[in-house]
Amino acid sequence: MKRVIPLLIVAAAAALAQTPNDVLAELNQTDQVIERVTPLVEQSGNVEAQMLLAEAKRVQAQAWNAYHGRRYRFALGQTRYARRKARDAAALVEISPERIREEIRLTAELMERVEHGVRAELLPLVRLEGVGRVRARILYNAGLRTIEDLRKASVENLMSLPYIGPKIAKKIKEQVGGTLTQEEWRKLTQAASRQEQQPLTEYYGKS
Repeated sequence: MKRVIPLLIVAAAAALAQTPNDVLAELNQTDQVIERVTPLVEQSGNVEAQMLLAEAKRVQAQAWNAYHGRRYRFALGQTRYARRKARDAAALVEISPERIREEIRLTAELMERVEHGVRAELLPLVRLEGVGRVRARILYNAGLRTIEDLRKASVENLMSLPYIGPKIAKKIKEQVGGTLTQEEWRKLTQAASRQEQQPLTEYYGKS
């Protein structure tokens, strides 16, 4: 018991040693933490983190009220609690598996866009062998914007587009699937074997 009393006295003395300016500095520090954390948490969609941040803001408002009422010890305790809650919210967002997966997806997409030199809308098309960015733009502008669009498109429709003759049309259909009769496939195969591929030089720069 004799050892407990001095410890309580020391703790009380430390709390009383906080001047109004010290408390004000702590309040401002918490405000800065909440300001930095808020956009990160709000954009994350993490409900638990958003609840923690809301709690931090509520307690911080109480801390400011206590400060203006000259209840400095209470204000100090509240603002430190609010700061911990804000940091807990940020930690939840930073380690969120959903956020990590989304960042990985966006990074991979950006790298792929840089590799192919295309905008995001062309990525499903440039992934097809033999298409590339120029033909991808031609397909996209013709309304064939997804793999499903290509699957449903007729061979005649594909072959009517610039720089997409029988050979490329056949290669596209082999990759995306779709319905063709044996006779249609035979004619397409024969046409592809006879075709000489047109150069794409004049089309570069338009994608």
